[in-house]
Amino acid sequence: MELSRSEWLEKGRAIVVRQLSMMDRSRRQLDEAMAKRGVPDDVRSEVLDRYTELGLIDDAHFADALVQTRLAGAGTSRRVIAEELRRKGHRRGHRRGRGRVIDDAEELGTATRLALKRLERGSGDAQASSSEFTPP
Repeated sequence: MELSRSEWLEKGRAIVVRQLSMMDRSRRQLDEAMAKRGVPDDVRSEVLDRYTELGLIDDAHFADALVQTRLAGAGTSRRVIAEELRRKGHRRGHRRGRGRVIDDAEELGTATRLALKRLERGSGDAQASSSEFTPP
């Protein structure tokens, strides 16, 4: 039995709400989740447009949060972050803060903190190691 348009809309909304309740997702990820469950193209577009209009889907916010998490947590490089954003459907690459590009100094600082943290875990003496290393 084929679903009516209103039933498809309801199904699409339920999928999006469930996906967003777990974590932030890009518009593309949400579109893929609905497509995987057979939601027609026109219904997917309508659902995504409405949730974007309401501010529940915000790719810029999604990218911002992902970049901040990756930089703070694992010290991921901007190349790796840009690739992850592309895979998740974000077109602007490795941007942070609504358009500010991650610069070399920020990436170097993150890499230095990560290296010192790893060094501390390995040798147990980050004080001696960090006093010998001065970032350029």
